[in-house]
Amino acid sequence: RFDAGEARLLMPGGERVVLYQLPTASGVRFSNGRVELRGKGTDLQYYGDNGVIPLLDCQPYALPKPS
Repeated sequence: RFDAGEARLLMPGGERVVLYQLPTASGVRFSNGRVELRGKGTDLQYYGDNGVIPLLDCQPYALPKPS
């Protein structure tokens, strides 16, 4: 989920990670000093302890429709 100046990730193990936006010449870059999220549009890569992981099928966050 992206918000003003930050990105929030829910990791597979349930850990919540908050990243803060950093200046970049083009695209987006978010970091918390330990991990990073970089890319352009919906083409994003996660940079962490296990190397670079491409994030597939990323889409903007949308609120669920009321039932």
